[in-house]
Amino acid sequence: MPDGVSVAEIEQKKRGDYRHRIMVKDNKVADDMIELLKQNQIMHAIHVVEGKNWYNHRIAPEGKSFTYMWILRFFTAIGICIGGFGLLKFLQNEDLRNTIMDTINELKGGM
Repeated sequence: MPDGVSVAEIEQKKRGDYRHRIMVKDNKVADDMIELLKQNQIMHAIHVVEGKNWYNHRIAPEGKSFTYMWILRFFTAIGICIGGFGLLKFLQNEDLRNTIMDTINELKGGM
């Protein structure tokens, strides 16, 4: 067995014809292991399981697209920056605040 490969026996009543579970954490080693199984004509099934790292749910949330989530985060960050800049300009401009308050008071008076 190559380094980084662990083998565990499986109870026969749980998993049909398979007798061993081979777990590999490195993609290169996994590809080599699969090729070795194919060359020796050993029946196998491949199951990819996500690790339990803290960053996994941030990168690819379950049931959601990786690309969609990062595009949404990008546009959200831009929106927050634009909103923050607008609020900063609003707080710095006395005339703009007075104009907006006068407009609000006129609208309230007309209702």
